Amino acid sequence: MQKAKADVMTKNRRKINSSPEDESGAVKKARDCRAADPASKAASPSPSSKSLHPADISYIKSRAEKIVDALEKVYPDAQCSLVYEKPYELLISVRLSAQCTDARVNIVTKELFQKYPTLESFANARLADVEEIVRPCGLYHTKAKSIIELSQKLLSDFGGRVPDKMEELLSLPGVGRKTANLILGDVYKQPAVVTDTHCIRICRRLGLSEGDDPAKVETQLREVLPMERASDFCHRLVQFGRDTCTARKPKCAACPLSEWCEGEPASSNGSPLTF
Repeated sequence: MQKAKADVMTKNRRKINSSPEDESGAVKKARDCRAADPASKAASPSPSSKSLHPADISYIKSRAEKIVDALEKVYPDAQCSLVYEKPYELLISVRLSAQCTDARVNIVTKELFQKYPTLESFANARLADVEEIVRPCGLYHTKAKSIIELSQKLLSDFGGRVPDKMEELLSLPGVGRKTANLILGDVYKQPAVVTDTHCIRICRRLGLSEGDDPAKVETQLREVLPMERASDFCHRLVQFGRDTCTARKPKCAACPLSEWCEGEPASSNGSPLTF
């Protein structure tokens, strides 16, 4: 019987395995609402179903939209915290931001972009010189190498233009889905979900996603967020995560989203999230 129940949740809107005892409060509330409705009971999925009932999805989407609305009131201006003027500069800044604060990246890129004012200058730069400038961002050898290589590839394969397609962005050295989504959302205004550490932590606490894997969380959020507002929502999550919903000591008493919070401050293995 337990196995049959577990099968129902196997490929729910979060696309991860989950037993009935572990399902989020959002899903449980949706199921409780359906259970009280005779019409809903008739349409309930069988134990062999591979996805949530449409009523559950509808409930979670409605919940997500309310959360998006509430956070927009707190942060009317959704802005990327990285400072840049050209699309390729944002690409470089995001590459430097891995395991480094945006504030430090902005300090480093001020000098970096002054010394290398064009994509061509980056492509022809000496590795040691770039390493020296980006050293404060950590992982400086790997980051400097990928900055030079992605600059060269942008010139050789894309005519110096940052591509506007996910698969093309992913072909660039050092570029993953988080970086690609940020470029698509900020530069090209395409629907995008940037699953950084703030997004993953906060959306799990709000019952919109589960797990720590960025790609899986992105898939989950694409199913429930209003995608035309998703990119701005992710920017707001960054500010909200710094101001209120911090990793170790969230300010729950002052939280504008407390009515939706399911209060799970740690990762699935019990330790604080780090990315």
